Amino acid sequence: MDEGDTQTVPVDNTYREVFLLHNREFQRYAVENGVHFSPVDDVSAPSFDRETSRSDDDLVSKQEEIERLQYMHGMFNLMFENRLIFPPIPRPRRILECGSGSGGWAAQVAEQYPECEVGGSFLWAPFVFPNAPRWRDITISNQVLLQRYCYPDMVDWKRAPSETVEKQEPGSCVIGIDIFPYMVAEDMPANLEFQVDDLNSPFTFQSNYFDLVHSRMMAGGINTNRWPSYMTDILRVLRPGGWCQMVEIYFNAQSDNGTLTANHALQVWSQNYMQSVSAYKDPRAPMRLENWMRQAGFVEVEARLLTLPLTGWSNDPRDNAIGTANRANVHRLLSSLALYPFTQALGMTNNEVQLLVAQARAEADNPAYRAYFPVYVCIGRKPGGSRSSRPDSYRSQTPSKSGRHSDSRKRVRR
Repeated sequence: MDEGDTQTVPVDNTYREVFLLHNREFQRYAVENGVHFSPVDDVSAPSFDRETSRSDDDLVSKQEEIERLQYMHGMFNLMFENRLIFPPIPRPRRILECGSGSGGWAAQVAEQYPECEVGGSFLWAPFVFPNAPRWRDITISNQVLLQRYCYPDMVDWKRAPSETVEKQEPGSCVIGIDIFPYMVAEDMPANLEFQVDDLNSPFTFQSNYFDLVHSRMMAGGINTNRWPSYMTDILRVLRPGGWCQMVEIYFNAQSDNGTLTANHALQVWSQNYMQSVSAYKDPRAPMRLENWMRQAGFVEVEARLLTLPLTGWSNDPRDNAIGTANRANVHRLLSSLALYPFTQALGMTNNEVQLLVAQARAEADNPAYRAYFPVYVCIGRKPGGSRSSRPDSYRSQTPSKSGRHSDSRKRVRR
């Protein structure tokens, strides 16, 4: 927002504090307030190690989590065939991204729609690193990742095959929100703004403002009892006729051929994860997006259940490429998502966690298990406004395979 925006204020240093647990950095505010339990690993700051009760002022940033988020963004680009926006919005002016993470999606949208405001929201103000990699370098590295495993004649990575970017009206932007100020490069697009907010609190944005609200991978951050009001907040800030787009991974590993049992490490990891976060979060939230969106008042709600292979086990070249690209993300998230909740909520030792993670990684890599995570994609429109007519190819613009669109005869293990 502009300098006169009364809804933004300087950020208290409380939100900049991190601590060290088992050699990973966590945001103190997020953990102590039950906001999220994943490491951050991207800002060098004075830390306090709970294991040794010692301050570590010389902590060197490892950037492990930001690297994982970049891998995940590249994987989603491949999975969705470089489509950033699924609903029919020909000329978006204002876009809000909830949970902007490393800023990859918001930055690409801001470049693709140069006259559009794109915003990413953080719980605290992002740092700008003079020596940070340029965001285009990060995005291009994702492009290399995609091209390495995709067809040689893959479409332009900057936009969907059938999209035509039209000139926008001036005065628009993209706003991104996240709980943590992940590293922000100096050369972010001028129409991209990151803000600080806790998405478990009511939105402070004005009503009827955004053309699109993008919410991706928020199940680990939104509290269980917040989801209904989170949906109504999104509905309120959308302009009449505006769209909401949501993408969530259900972290309950499945097997395409039924070979994963409750005794396999991937299933033990999955059940431990869902149990360990259940005091604060709803790990099955991805399965409820469609109902919540309808209950909030959205219309033209459409949902897709996709399969995200954990490695390149598929005989289909495209699915194999997605799984191969996803392998690096999976190896990292099995540790990142588990470390704090498994040790602090379940009482496991770090050695026990790392052994389980190693076993789960081995099973994820084993093509015999044909392991995957279900991915839920949901879009919905706010009633009213001038309705964009849906192109004949709309169905093909909405994710319909994986991954592959799940076989309707199969049921996702809950």
